[in-house]
Amino acid sequence: MHVVTVPGTIGSGRFESTADRAVGRRPATLLQWALAGAPCVLGVLCIVVYLNAVGTMLIAVGVLLLLTLWLYGHPGGADGQPRSEARTVGDEAIAEALRAFDDHYYLLHAVDVRLSGGYARIDYVLVGPRGVFALDTDMRAGTIMYAGGSWLAVEPDDHDQKPRVIGDPTVRVQRGASLLRQYIHERWEAAPRDLPLVPLVVFMHPGATLDVVGAPIRVVELQNLAAVLQTYPHVPLMETETTRIVGLLGGTNPIATDAAEDTLTP
Repeated sequence: MHVVTVPGTIGSGRFESTADRAVGRRPATLLQWALAGAPCVLGVLCIVVYLNAVGTMLIAVGVLLLLTLWLYGHPGGADGQPRSEARTVGDEAIAEALRAFDDHYYLLHAVDVRLSGGYARIDYVLVGPRGVFALDTDMRAGTIMYAGGSWLAVEPDDHDQKPRVIGDPTVRVQRGASLLRQYIHERWEAAPRDLPLVPLVVFMHPGATLDVVGAPIRVVELQNLAAVLQTYPHVPLMETETTRIVGLLGGTNPIATDAAEDTLTP
């Protein structure tokens, strides 16, 4: 399987670097740093002219602004690690789960689609002979349930084990898949009209248990992802069509991963 770098947002709009997307926020500009640090400079000048109280207050304000700006650009994940680091861990886990797929498959990370109809971020897109798969990841642990059109969760640290209502984890990837299909057909008129483009939600945490029969789309645990993907029949997509789609999605620098001995045939 090829792991592919996606340099930025596809469709209309500005491009963001891969690192920007991993953190989830754009880095501060030089002007923002200068404005945040200005009170410190003014504070030093006040101290020089013996306005110590005013100078001390301005320096404190400047330090607070600089710290706030730094924290804004380095948000932590649920476990306290930076989101860029959490994203790296997720990338490695997904690549490992799919390592048996051969070099007819391409895995793209963090695909941002921006069209006139809206914007969506897709965590991973897998392109290969079985079609195009939009994968959205969820890091929640505990028991996740779908019943009567509602999503419920029992968290592992919830002592009374009472299910609570949660948001629909499938909404984002369904929207992303819809925009992705629109984008491919707008940029490639010869794209197969029946192009299989399948949205899935992948629960990454080893402590996640799913009871989601009847969910609107496939929702799977990470350890079952490869087996679920194998249930989809070969389209087949030709190699030229696969690489064309990868190119449309902005894929560059494909890196072939080491395939396992039980490499899947396309």
